[in-house]
Amino acid sequence: LNAVEILSSLEVTQRSDVPDARVLIIDDDELTSSVYALALEECGLRVAVLANPLQAEVAIAEFSPDLLIMDIDMPQASGLDVAKAIRLDPQHTSLPILFLSSVGNRSIQEKARQVGGDDFIKKPVDVGYLVKMVRMRAERAVDLRQIMVRDGLTGLLNHVSFKEKLVAELHRSART
Repeated sequence: LNAVEILSSLEVTQRSDVPDARVLIIDDDELTSSVYALALEECGLRVAVLANPLQAEVAIAEFSPDLLIMDIDMPQASGLDVAKAIRLDPQHTSLPILFLSSVGNRSIQEKARQVGGDDFIKKPVDVGYLVKMVRMRAERAVDLRQIMVRDGLTGLLNHVSFKEKLVAELHRSART
């Protein structure tokens, strides 16, 4: 038996069915993204909204999202280009990207998946459906993150994760 899987299943029974996940929404339509953010926060997810896709790298570094929701058509940069840039960083290879756009062209939807998008939802979207999809993906992302950063035998942080946490804490202590 894998200790991480057992620990994960025990934690699920102790906490609510809502994953402790962070969702970053990148969309130039601030009103729509605020509505989506409120709906996702209502179900217990932590949400940040970013209107300028050119600041995505900084927002991802600061917020550490478990899931990224992004529009394709934005005036500053295309969501496809932002996804390509995110996928260039090996640290963000496993970050799920959910495209949420009014683009109906199948070739663009396929291109969105080719550049690293995990799913494509067409706008306008029912908020209940969006919440269900995001919760499902966020829960899976949190579970995968636990498997990736924890040792299967002991349940402790693996060597790479431990070193990353140590460096982050050293930087934090130097700042504060």
